[in-house]
Amino acid sequence: MKKVLILYSELAGYLITCLRQWALSGNQAIVVHWPVNPEAPFELPQIDGVDFISKDLLESEELKRLVNSRELDGIICSGWIDKSYLRAIAFSKLDIPSILVMDNQWKGTVKQLVFSRIARLVTKRFFSHAWVIGDPQVEFAVQMGFERDRIRTGFYSADVNAFKGYYEEVLMEAKEFPKTFLYVGRYVRHKGIFDLWEAFVQASEELDSDWKLICIGTGEEFENRVIHEDIIHLGFKQPDQLLEGMSGAGVFVLPSHFEPWGVVVHEFAAAGFPMLLSKEVGAGSSFLEAGKNGFYFESGNVEDLKMGLSKFMKMTDSQLREMSIHSNELALKTTPENWVKTLYELL
Repeated sequence: MKKVLILYSELAGYLITCLRQWALSGNQAIVVHWPVNPEAPFELPQIDGVDFISKDLLESEELKRLVNSRELDGIICSGWIDKSYLRAIAFSKLDIPSILVMDNQWKGTVKQLVFSRIARLVTKRFFSHAWVIGDPQVEFAVQMGFERDRIRTGFYSADVNAFKGYYEEVLMEAKEFPKTFLYVGRYVRHKGIFDLWEAFVQASEELDSDWKLICIGTGEEFENRVIHEDIIHLGFKQPDQLLEGMSGAGVFVLPSHFEPWGVVVHEFAAAGFPMLLSKEVGAGSSFLEAGKNGFYFESGNVEDLKMGLSKFMKMTDSQLREMSIHSNELALKTTPENWVKTLYELL
């Protein structure tokens, strides 16, 4: 049995899925997390062996005591933005692995180059390993001074078993492949939602298409959403309500202007959805092979996004099913079970 302390920012379903698997494998965890974001009102689950503590309820001295608990086999910290987490880790006197989780893609910008040089000076003081999301993040960890044999990928994993049922029971059994696009995410401008709505309306009118668009989420722009007879806004859905909300959809679209990863891509790949992703979506590196299970488009380019939507609108059922099969195959390469195996390796 292993026990870890996880110092986390904003909780999300993908971490809960992996923690469930961690606990099912006979292990324990303490999760300190930021207060729940009102834009994504997450409901904390009950998991035997996993304790959740909101950071706003902890004094700094209590956090220091947690990081020095002799029951721990390792400490995981989500990024470097929370300085109180870093100070607590620096205070730890335990000789156990301290693991940095990061989802930043390496772009080679001047800002990243400067940051990585500074980070090299302090990384070894705080962390022994890096656990990144995918290949686009590995180079960033290397630039920060981590040796490649101390870097692992796959920290984010969807609840593959929950979503693959939609692929097996709906998409593969349907007489006709669903002619409905699906967006799941916050209603904020950098998610590209206004680009999506504009491109969808244009493509629908030009092709006289009967395709629909379902949008699930909430956020500061929800009141400014585009109202159209073929665009359905369902609002925010808890993880256990998502499967119901996506009923009748068949192609997933994520038009983000900035998206270091996007676990939602993994979720809907597992559900067998062909993909239409902006080139800024990091998860595409693992779950989208252009031309095989979907397409990329230039972020912020409405015309390019419209062309992608139009390609799907013109496809036959057999073409859509082939893409669906390939999406599911790619998704099954990353699972919560593999997450647990990786954490064992790090400890």
